[in-house]
Amino acid sequence: MHLESNLGAKFDLGPETITKWDQGGESIMKLADIVRVRSFTLGGGGVMELAAADGRKLVVVSSRETGRGSPRLKEPARGEYRAFAAELHRRLAASGNVKFVRGVIFKKPYDPLAIPDAALP
Repeated sequence: MHLESNLGAKFDLGPETITKWDQGGESIMKLADIVRVRSFTLGGGGVMELAAADGRKLVVVSSRETGRGSPRLKEPARGEYRAFAAELHRRLAASGNVKFVRGVIFKKPYDPLAIPDAALP
């Protein structure tokens, strides 16, 4: 499964890994290494911060509308991000070892198989 952001990053969700390509190069994280997912919206787009047990982080960002106070992400980018997020959550939930939280400051746990709208664009 593939996701592209107008912020310059590209993501690929493989069978055992998630890969991010951006100006800094390529980052690969094994799904089995992920222990926490923090999901939130920012600037009208979606953000998922994936944290590994060894402290590494990989941030998945959606495309976003331009300008401050932008409206929520529009189709088709919104649907593409939501589908990518849902599949990633489904795979990680199957492991049973991942903590799912939402929010920027106050982190609230959530059910990964019923991602709340507050965590999605």
